[in-house]
Amino acid sequence: MQTSPHSFRLFLSYRREDASGHAGRLYDALTGQFPPEQVFMDIDTIEPGVDYVEVVEEAVGSCDVLLAVIGQRWLQATGETGAPRVQDEHDLVRLEIEAALSRKIRVIPVLVQDSRLPSAEEMPEGLRALARRHAIAISDHRWHYDVEQLVRVLERIRDTSNSDASMGTGLSTPPPPTGALEVAPGQREPPSSAQDVGITGVGASRAGTIPDEGGMSHRLRTQRSTRGMRLRWWAIGAVGISALILSFVLLGLFVFSKPSNSSITPTGITIDGVVTVTGEGSQTTPVLYATAASNLLVAMVSTEYQESVSVSGGGLSWKHFVRYVGTNTTAGQNIEVWTAWANGTHSKLTVTSSMAGPSPWLQSLTVMALKGAAGLGAISKGCFSGSGCTSEGPIPSVSVTPRYSGSMVMGVGYDYSDKFVRLVTRGQTLDQQAFDPTERATMWVQHANSLTNAGLPVTISDAAAANDDWALTAFEIVPRHR
Repeated sequence: MQTSPHSFRLFLSYRREDASGHAGRLYDALTGQFPPEQVFMDIDTIEPGVDYVEVVEEAVGSCDVLLAVIGQRWLQATGETGAPRVQDEHDLVRLEIEAALSRKIRVIPVLVQDSRLPSAEEMPEGLRALARRHAIAISDHRWHYDVEQLVRVLERIRDTSNSDASMGTGLSTPPPPTGALEVAPGQREPPSSAQDVGITGVGASRAGTIPDEGGMSHRLRTQRSTRGMRLRWWAIGAVGISALILSFVLLGLFVFSKPSNSSITPTGITIDGVVTVTGEGSQTTPVLYATAASNLLVAMVSTEYQESVSVSGGGLSWKHFVRYVGTNTTAGQNIEVWTAWANGTHSKLTVTSSMAGPSPWLQSLTVMALKGAAGLGAISKGCFSGSGCTSEGPIPSVSVTPRYSGSMVMGVGYDYSDKFVRLVTRGQTLDQQAFDPTERATMWVQHANSLTNAGLPVTISDAAAANDDWALTAFEIVPRHR
């Protein structure tokens, strides 16, 4: 497949109910190394009357590499009938990978959550070739190193594709015909004598060329050529020195004339690690590995009822940022956010959320380690139910207006009427979701993929529930400035 240096494209294939959080983190990492418009994560909503098989084939066929993100539930995820999705010939993930394999597109299995590559016997006929592909494992506790290795592989594929494409375009200069004299760059016609092409010895010449008598003409031409070359070199040097002086002048004008506050440029915010736990009563997360000293830790808690929580762990000083209790007093909708600064490099950090009351209500705790963050900023909250919530519709949606450019916007939600697999809107990533099997409620965390512009609202939204009760809190993560 031929590709130009500006058209190398990647396609992330993943199951939402399997590894959407890891796929979102991987998307963030890849768009930091490749142009965002060349990394595809989700196929747009397929309109009625459109052949979705053709849509998938067109989307996948335009890419150079398909990354198949495989987690623990990639094989076990079931559809509405209860049968494994991978056995459904209409399953979108299966269609994506089969389209890439049939078109001879490079397919790289990316193993997350300490998962394994399924064997050929566990997959349908159209996917069995996937079992023969060399996989790359990305571990939570060495995330950055593993992603860096994947990026290097993709860069090698891109460079090789670009090299092959340029060779096939006919842009390279063909060798001269046998017996012809090659014209030097900038020379309008071939040299007029054998001496001009480096053949030594008096009287040496091309066929049909009369040698210079006594070599006088050649010496005159040589002297003129030498003087001309000296003049050209002096001219080039003068132009170069003038350009250098002009560059220093312009740089000085720019440095001394720009406003002082414009030197504050946001650095990128990246998610260094994520851990989550769900259960009744107090909960302690799995180990969060390799937390750097400069990381901001954000603990996001959603509980089944309106009892407050207390966050602790790692010997850190945790501070309460926001608590949102919805107006529906008959259902749980407590959402809280806590923060702490890592006071050193922690290799095995755990965080605990304890409930204030005696009742062992269900709660879901997600902790993120954020690199490049300076703290939290703007907040927005909303809910929808039959008793007092002010949101306009049943689809979870909250807008927050960031105070700073380059911020990241997070959302923490609780759907307390039914169990839904969350389907966040385009341009956002589902970081975590958990279900309450008794109350059939859903708790989740999501974030917007794009960094913000100060003063321009960002909407955190979810299209999964069309008619349900929910509570949602969105907040700004402010970037550190250099």
